[in-house]
Amino acid sequence: MGLALHGHALAAAVASGDEAGIASVLNSLGFINGRLGRHDEAAEQLLRARESFQRVGDRIGEGRTLGNLGTVESARGRLQRSADYQTQALEVFLSVGDALGRVSHCSEPLVDDGNDDGGFEPDGELVVTG
Repeated sequence: MGLALHGHALAAAVASGDEAGIASVLNSLGFINGRLGRHDEAAEQLLRARESFQRVGDRIGEGRTLGNLGTVESARGRLQRSADYQTQALEVFLSVGDALGRVSHCSEPLVDDGNDDGGFEPDGELVVTG
């Protein structure tokens, strides 16, 4: 039911030309699909959401979407890509002074796994600096 409602909301936002609404709904759809294990669909929606947030200049929305992309990549086992997205999200939040966003989207920090293969693994603690 939630996906159907979001689908209707997306159609309405597209029909009315509401770019901010499109971005918000796509971010939500991507988050939901990621939680449902539909990672390809989630990533596509989140990348589209990021582009829409960039078009309207919503840096907070962009940062949240980057964090969600990081979560999807982590679920796929692509930990380096996840870390890259999370780093981008952190940079966005720092650039706009959003400490709350910074903490909420960096809640699963990654550390070098020590295997000299560029891989990362989740760390047990959160350290926020800056």
